[in-house]
Amino acid sequence: MMLIFLILFFLTFESVSGYTIKKNDLINYYDTLSLEDKVSQLFIVYTNNFKFSQNHPGGVIPSKTLLKNIYHKKIVPENFLMEFPIPPFVCIDQEGGKVDRLSFIEKTPSLNSIFHNYEKRYEILKIMVLNEKRFGINLNLSPVLDLSYEKNSMIRRTDRNILSTDDSIKEFIDTYISLHKSKKILNCIKHFPGYGETFDNSDVVIPKFRGDKKLFEKNLDLFYYFFDKVSFVMVSNIIYPFLDTVPATRSKNVVKLVRDRREDIVIIADDIASRSNKNPFFVLKESFKSGVDMFILMNDTLFEYMVDSLTLWISKGEIEEKELDQKLFRIFVKKEYLFNMIKNKS
Repeated sequence: MMLIFLILFFLTFESVSGYTIKKNDLINYYDTLSLEDKVSQLFIVYTNNFKFSQNHPGGVIPSKTLLKNIYHKKIVPENFLMEFPIPPFVCIDQEGGKVDRLSFIEKTPSLNSIFHNYEKRYEILKIMVLNEKRFGINLNLSPVLDLSYEKNSMIRRTDRNILSTDDSIKEFIDTYISLHKSKKILNCIKHFPGYGETFDNSDVVIPKFRGDKKLFEKNLDLFYYFFDKVSFVMVSNIIYPFLDTVPATRSKNVVKLVRDRREDIVIIADDIASRSNKNPFFVLKESFKSGVDMFILMNDTLFEYMVDSLTLWISKGEIEEKELDQKLFRIFVKKEYLFNMIKNKS
């Protein structure tokens, strides 16, 4: 274990929302874990029941059926989450509008609609966050920061982005993030570095970015504004030909755009088992090597195989363990903020 390297690497690690932790305490905790336990922490897995037979992922995305069962008290999530040796991020992509995971309680408008409801938008956002908290959510994979103006683009026709000036968007999303933070819910901005006017759904096919350089740079600046305000950023499954020949989820050049601005932010890859990713194991390996920290996996049947594969690659030296170490320290700082894992052990 390269402890000296890790101590130096994370010596200037920023705290989360003012929360600080001694680096030696984090290292000592990390050293108690098996390689399989460490690798498992890199996955955020979609689940219908919180049940995992062997390894436990670093994060879970409850299905809508599971959320309904929690709401009707057919399932008590705490009973299942206690079985996790390391508490998971409990995630939701609650954007509102067409991506409304809690519509069975009450329908939440899209962020664009909420933004333009000047009189009630603060109250709507407060209710939105309170509903997330009721289900034990601690990481919302939202907001969408993609800039897009053509009505037929993927982002616009699904009403997933906000149409306004940059300053107005910043002010609104600042409020959105602050309300989440008040309930100790972290946010993940997406889809870095921006969908642009891209027409196709990247879950179905890997498209190339559509839009001029001005739009791209404008969107990049919007993402950068929020880098010091959130702990996670999700990279898109889109190819940016002027940056790389592979999608952002596998691009070292895109990851560099993130790391040049902030070293400790957790980079998440959008679903690596989507229809557009024909070989999810290849995507996992290349995405890991590019510098991505965590991987959304919407097909839970692949989880154990993914853990086994990544563990094998590290054991064989095909992937350096120090790369895993760097990713885990970013993740664990966020978990310590949420769960006080180390303080509770001391």
